[in-house]
Amino acid sequence: MAKKDNPWIPSGGVLVVAVVAAVVAAILLNVYINLIEAPYQQTASFLVIDDDVAKGEAIEEGHLGVLQVPVPLLENKAFDRFVRLSDKSVVLREKARWDLHKGNLLAYRDVGADTTVPLLGSLPDNYELVKVLIEPDEMLQPGMFVNLRGRFDMDPDKKIQQIETKDVLYGVQVKAVGGSTSVSDDRRRGADSIQIAVPAVIVKKLGDIQQKMDSERFVVGKLSPDSEKVRGEPTLAPEALDLLRPAGEGAPLIP
Repeated sequence: MAKKDNPWIPSGGVLVVAVVAAVVAAILLNVYINLIEAPYQQTASFLVIDDDVAKGEAIEEGHLGVLQVPVPLLENKAFDRFVRLSDKSVVLREKARWDLHKGNLLAYRDVGADTTVPLLGSLPDNYELVKVLIEPDEMLQPGMFVNLRGRFDMDPDKKIQQIETKDVLYGVQVKAVGGSTSVSDDRRRGADSIQIAVPAVIVKKLGDIQQKMDSERFVVGKLSPDSEKVRGEPTLAPEALDLLRPAGEGAPLIP
C-alpha cells in the first residue's frame, strides 16, 4: 500500500520555488535597504564643542571637535545656523557670547562681539544709517558682518522672467535686526528688516540698485561673526553697479 503524502510537507518542486522566492525577496530587501542607506553615507562636517567654553573666553582649537551629519538631514535648513568645518577660521580666537557646553554644535551666533554695547551709537563721519528689507534669516544677529544680495530679472523682455541672484553690497555690519540691537537665542526669530551703516556716497546708489531688483527684499549672503578678519568699509559689488550703467557705457560709477 502506497504511503500517503503528508499535506504539511511541500513537494520537491514547491519547496524549490519557495526557496528561490525567499532568496529573491532577500536580495530585493537588501537592494532596498542599500538605496535608503546610500544617501546617508554622504556627510557634511560641522564643529561641535568638545570642551566647555565660558562666556567671553576665546575659542581655541582644543575646544572644538567635528561631527559628521548625513547630507539628507541638511535639506530642511535646520543646520544652516551651525558652523561648518570649512568655516573654522572664522570662529577661532573669537569670544563666546555666552557659556558654550560640551556636546553642542557651534552656531554662528555663539561667537562674536559683545553686542550689549550699543550698535546704533555714534557713526563714522559721512556714514548714514539705512534700513533695508531682507528675506528673514534665523541666523542673523546684530553685530555680524554680512554681504547683501539681490534677485534681478535679467531678461529685457518683461514678459519673460530670467531671475538671477547677484551680489550687491560687501562687508556691511548689521547694527540692528528688526529694530533690536540685542543678540537673541530665539531660533524662531526671523526679522524681515535690518539696519546698516553705509557711507553716504553709496547710499543713493544702493537705493537705485534696489529699484532694479525683482524683489524689494535683499538676501543675506555669507554670515560671519564680528571679526577683524571681515571688517572693512562696505563696498558695492561691481556686478550690481553694472546694472546702473547706461547701455553701451563701460566707465565705472565709483572712482
